[in-house]
Amino acid sequence: MKIKEMRALSIIQPEAIFMIEGEGAIVERSWNTHKRGYIAIHASGTYKPEKFKGSEYDANEVDYGAIIGFAKLDEVEGEKGDYNLCFCDTIKLKEPVEVKGMMGLWKLQGKELQKCLSQLNQSQIKRVEANLS
Repeated sequence: MKIKEMRALSIIQPEAIFMIEGEGAIVERSWNTHKRGYIAIHASGTYKPEKFKGSEYDANEVDYGAIIGFAKLDEVEGEKGDYNLCFCDTIKLKEPVEVKGMMGLWKLQGKELQKCLSQLNQSQIKRVEANLS
């Protein structure tokens, strides 16, 4: 199977890098989704240096406006207007892929998706393919 499109989620820094360099994260949203499996993680273009206080990261040394990896959306908890999207099993890209993000879960496809996937090894590609919703 060749992956032609997948969902992506934009997350403001430093939460995006915490997720990708860690083992996952819980992302709060006001909306629910039935999607499960791997989602491309997009580091939003929003620059908010105040969010980095007490962080090990420098606001000027992380990526913005780019796909930085993949994470598996394992479950969604919560109720109307207050949901926790629970991610695990992250894969960090070697090089970020610049792309404009969008609100909600949006479609990543075309050359940007292929640039992301080309950075994965065969084992990682098989994991992603087996866990797409």
